Amino acid sequence: MSEKIIISLSVITILLTNITMCFASSELKRVEKQITVDYNMSDERYSNIDKTLVEDKVYYELENVDRKDNLKTLTMEHELVDEKVITTNKLESVIEMFNTTKDIEVDGYTGTIRKDNSSLKIDIKDSYQEEYKVYLQKSYDNVPSNELNDIPKEIKANGTTYYLVNPVWNIVETEIVSNNEVPAKYSGTMYYEGVKTRTIVTTYLATIKYIGTLSKQVPETTTFTVKYREVKEYDYIVSAIVGTTGIIFISGITLFKLKNVKIYNLQDGEYKLTKRIHLNKDKLLIDLTPINLQTRAYKIVFSKSLYRVIKGKNIKFKYFDKVQNYTIVNKEFEIIV
Repeated sequence: MSEKIIISLSVITILLTNITMCFASSELKRVEKQITVDYNMSDERYSNIDKTLVEDKVYYELENVDRKDNLKTLTMEHELVDEKVITTNKLESVIEMFNTTKDIEVDGYTGTIRKDNSSLKIDIKDSYQEEYKVYLQKSYDNVPSNELNDIPKEIKANGTTYYLVNPVWNIVETEIVSNNEVPAKYSGTMYYEGVKTRTIVTTYLATIKYIGTLSKQVPETTTFTVKYREVKEYDYIVSAIVGTTGIIFISGITLFKLKNVKIYNLQDGEYKLTKRIHLNKDKLLIDLTPINLQTRAYKIVFSKSLYRVIKGKNIKFKYFDKVQNYTIVNKEFEIIV
């Protein structure tokens, strides 16, 4: 091997080593932005997040967007009336029949409302009328006759009419008439009977109020944490190296930067290019996790050179935390993740 070739190979080795070390040691810069918008505008703002960024002459590409909805608490006063059919009207007993609290959900509002004992009402629900007898008696002392002529046959008292049903007389004094002992005075008890009507309650309806505050959380604003990653542009020119070896070296640099996979996403009935990536036989993984609003239908297009290398091999597609395998049989194909 000629001395010229040996020197060329040495230079190539040194340059490759330096470039490799540069790639390995160079840490990509990252920029993080926070954007807070009204929740109702969040979807529109998300779709308009810049995919690229330039700051201090450094070029960045969108890496990730984290979304957080900021909540606010709404409250409302709520009143509920509960009712029970019962057989007693004793207040203390009825109050104990109702739970002290109730857990409530109304239109997304939740909370615990409490019983208001002062609101208890008890009304008759079912009843019937029943007739029953009532009694009255009247006494007469030292009357000269046991005739009923002067005795009332009915008496009205407190809205009820009483009828004489049993007069009872007793002789309290006698006298001799024509050698015969005859009654001279009487005492009597007059028994009267009447009919009244009363209501017999079989069931009552008890109602009581529960009162309290309900609350719910609703989105008020949305905060997007947008992360950008620096994109290295290797625009420096490697000095030409004599001979065929130099051409190979420069070609190697070009191939190193080549993005050999195009990724399209189906949007509004047509496939639109979303990004380009570099793939090789040692890195057969394509991440399809979206960074903006995309559908789940993709079209993948490999370069001719890459397709020749990976044809028949298995490739992995990542979509969020799901990974699926795919065998490469065509240079371009469609996939749904």
